[in-house]
Amino acid sequence: MNYKLLLAVLCLCFGCTHKVSETDGSIRVKLLPTQIENTAPMSEVLSMKKKVLLETDEENLIGEISKLITTPDKYIIWDSEQMIVFVFDRNTGKKIGLIDAMGQGPQEYVTILDITYNKTSDEILILSPKKLLVYTPKGEFKRGESTELFGVHIALTPMGKAAVYADYSENETVDKKIKDNLLVLNADFKVEKSYMPFKTMVNSFVRINPMIGNGDSFLYYDKCTDKLYGFAPDNSLEALYTLDYGNDNAEIATKVLSDLESDKGMQPYKGVSLEKQYQYCGLNNVLNTPSYLFLIYSQNDYYHYVFYHKVDGKIRQFSKKQMGIAPPIPLINDFDEVQYYPLLSNEGDTLISYAFLQEKDTFVMIEFEIKD
Repeated sequence: MNYKLLLAVLCLCFGCTHKVSETDGSIRVKLLPTQIENTAPMSEVLSMKKKVLLETDEENLIGEISKLITTPDKYIIWDSEQMIVFVFDRNTGKKIGLIDAMGQGPQEYVTILDITYNKTSDEILILSPKKLLVYTPKGEFKRGESTELFGVHIALTPMGKAAVYADYSENETVDKKIKDNLLVLNADFKVEKSYMPFKTMVNSFVRINPMIGNGDSFLYYDKCTDKLYGFAPDNSLEALYTLDYGNDNAEIATKVLSDLESDKGMQPYKGVSLEKQYQYCGLNNVLNTPSYLFLIYSQNDYYHYVFYHKVDGKIRQFSKKQMGIAPPIPLINDFDEVQYYPLLSNEGDTLISYAFLQEKDTFVMIEFEIKD
């Protein structure tokens, strides 16, 4: 038995302190991508605050929860299957509004690429190809702006600015110069500042939306360096966290990219195969709360849930091997018989998950708090 590995696993299970600063001022979050299952009852890690059954009917059924934004009084749900945005009351589950405006008109979108929410103005921003539209939570159109940039993700910075992540494939060069891929927009949705020009295509293979932010916090994930960036008060980007997987993960990402670029045909799923071959650790989800950084990452067939306490640097990690199609959940639900999806959203230190109730033909939202 590898006793050093076992000790490291036990350390992550019961919480060890890893708070080390990098030269750029970021905090290094030390992770351990083990190939050992480490599950725990959900009640040991989380306390359930409440459940809210969403009010739907035959004319307003949610097909798929592609993105969940939680505000102090609302659940905002983007259904990418139907290209509709639903808004529900966070306390009662009653429907507040619906944005269903697919079309070619000035108040419509041809498709939805991403959404975000501005809590100061109480507005929902919808990103469509070369177009940004603003609606009220009740579904009323407020304004829309055409734009030359092609963004694939949108988030809100703590300063209330809309930030757009522009995919490399659509924004490769302008006048033979590489374009920046993180664009901050002004009130008229014109580019005010831009950051991080691509030197390679590596970030276009990010598994998740590289931006996490709805006004309270903002994080940008750079796959090239495994760093999570935030905005300083002067609007400059600063590295906040460096994810340390215990390997040369950034170099592996570059190696995967190099092999993909050499294959001009870009065979489907080849990237996934190369990631397994080179033992790449991929970040799948991030929630940034005032007290915690919650991460889901995977290597090979193992998925890892990480709770990093920002104050004392304490880390708890839980791991489970994937056996079927769906990603495994290492926190075993011992509250009830419902199968909860991975934690998808947060509002403050409250984490929000959801489940589909077959017998009621609707979704239930579940809110948790992390136990210290």
